[in-house]
Formats: sequence, structure tokens, C-alpha cells
Amino acid sequence: MLYTADEAFRYVKQEDVQCVRLAFFDALGHRKTISILPGQLPRAVEAGIPLDAFPMDFPGEGLVLLPHLETLQILPWLHETKTAQIYCGICAENGVPLGLDSRNILHRAQREVRDMGLSVTFQAESTFYLLPGDARDTPVRRSYEGGYRDDPYAAQGESVRMEICRGLESMGISPLFACNGQGAAQHRISLSAGVPMETADRIMTLQAAVEAYARLNGLHGSFTPKPLMHQPCNNFCVRISLSGGKKWMEPFLAGIFTHIRDMTVFLCPTRPCYERLGELAGCWIRQVGEDILLYAPDQSANLYIAFALLLFAGMDGIRQGRSLPEPGKIPILSKTLEEAVRFADISGFIEDVLPGEMLKRYKRAAGCP
Repeated sequence: MLYTADEAFRYVKQEDVQCVRLAFFDALGHRKTISILPGQLPRAVEAGIPLDAFPMDFPGEGLVLLPHLETLQILPWLHETKTAQIYCGICAENGVPLGLDSRNILHRAQREVRDMGLSVTFQAESTFYLLPGDARDTPVRRSYEGGYRDDPYAAQGESVRMEICRGLESMGISPLFACNGQGAAQHRISLSAGVPMETADRIMTLQAAVEAYARLNGLHGSFTPKPLMHQPCNNFCVRISLSGGKKWMEPFLAGIFTHIRDMTVFLCPTRPCYERLGELAGCWIRQVGEDILLYAPDQSANLYIAFALLLFAGMDGIRQGRSLPEPGKIPILSKTLEEAVRFADISGFIEDVLPGEMLKRYKRAAGCP
């Protein structure tokens, strides 16, 4: 929902919000939060809330969080203290966005898409496991019974899944459908389409909701690629739709094919991701009508970076007039994290669209020199 500053302040007061949680992300996509009292929200909107850059390993001093008021939502799973959440951008004190801020990078990609006169929407479908805990409140690597599209009353996670869906709906995020996944204790939720930033925000909110409602029910929500040895991986599907139909979709898709290996480390940043890619058996992309179904990104990725790279690659395909590969010559994704890092390290495309420091962070996280 779009709010003016005054509308946001009134809404927070009318809802008797007692805490405002400012959420942001580091370069790898890990969620961070700073909490303020509602009375401090006008100051946050006007001048930002100071952010200590050193623990975040962000360059420079004098960084602030600036709330993006269109993301204001009440968190329905926090009952004792009514809490609102707002996603934020990271800026210098003079308002200049931080180059390493992943939301800023996706904003930049979306501006370029609009400047080309295009309209691109992403729709996402997420799978996750709801695992029981032991006496120490740690995940147990076994699952409840219940398989693919079983009768909902047979799956013990059904009630929790419906809590998650109702909570999301109260936040203005309406799931298209929810069902059991292919694995026991695995669940699937499909969200409605939106511009890439909206979709990334919805997925991050979905992940937070799953973790919160699972914890309230003595369970653990897991989005990791392979939480159970003998059960299917957690897949993630992004459906890309582009205005202009086939005229623009083919070169857009060709751009993704051209640069997919260069950006794989940002789509799949951890070693377990490559086990999931192995289960895809090369079927990481499908075209359905004039839409693209993309299975390559992992839910452990920084989705703001992943979505921005997909947009940059697609725009490059349009600008260069690229053609789709011949049937049977679809590019193969990197098989290991080390191989993915090597491709990104020599990529002119990555060098052009991302800050140089960004790749250094991913190399360091992967343990690569």
C-alpha cells in the first residue's frame, strides 16, 4: 500500500502500534532489524535512523536507514506488543543510496526497465519444511507424515500452514494457493505477481511468517535447500512476465541464457544449493506461453540481488538483440560453488552491473580467495 508520511503516522497511531521494526539486509541477504518507538518514526522518515556500519561491514561512516513507507505492515504474529515493520534503504546522511544496499540495486534495475518502456512482473512459488523440535527446541531431522496434495487433514502441518496464509492475508499478501509439497512435512505457497521489488519483499515476509508461526507451534520452518536426506529439496520458482509478449520476451530470455553462469553464485550462494541444482537435472528453466519459469534462484540467495541480475541480463539481451540458443543447447549451470565464483570473477557483465565489493563479499562467504 502506498502511504504518504502523514498517512503512515496516522495509521500507526490509529492501530495503537507500540513498536516499529526497521528491517534491512546485508550484502548476502541476511535480515537485520532496528526497533524504534512510534514517536521516532517522523524523525526516521525525515533524517533517517543512524546505522553502525562497522558490524555490517559496510564502507563509510554516517550511514542511516530510510524507511520505505509503502512497505509498512503490522506483524500479526506478535501479540504481546503490537509491532509494525517497514523495509528500509541504506543511505549516507545526505540521502545518497549506499551502493552495496541490495534494495537500492534492485531499485536501479527497475528504473532502467521503466526507462526502456518495459513492464516486468515476477510471481514466486516457495516450498519449505515444517519440522518438529526436540526438548531443547532444536530441529529434528525427521518429518511428519503427509505427501504431495494429500488430504489436508492427514498432514499435521496443515493448520500451521493455514495460520501462515491468514497472517499473510492480514498483511495484504494474498496467497494464490497453498498445499503439501512432494516431501513429507513439505509445504508450498504461491504468491501473487508484482513488480520485482514487491515480490522480493513478499518472499522475505513469507519467510519471516513461516519461521514465526512455526516457532509459535513448537516447530521449525526450514527453507534450506535440503533439510532432510531422503526427501525432496526445497524448490523455488519465479515466473517472469514481460509486456510486449514474444517480441521482447525472446531477447530478454536470451540475455538470461547468456549471463546465467556469470550470476549463478548470486542465485545459489551456498554449497547445499548445488545439490538442489543437481536434482533439477538441468531443467532450471521452462517457457510457458509467453512467460518464463525460472527454478535457478535459491531461497538462501539475496533475492534483491538475484532479481536485479535477472533484470540486467534480460535488458542486455534486448539491447544486444540476442537470440535464443538452439534446442538442446540450453546453458548448463555451474556444478559447484567454486566454479560459480570463477565465472563471476571473470565476468564483464557482473563487473558492469554490481559494485566490485559485492563479489568480494560472496567470494569471502564461499571461502574462495
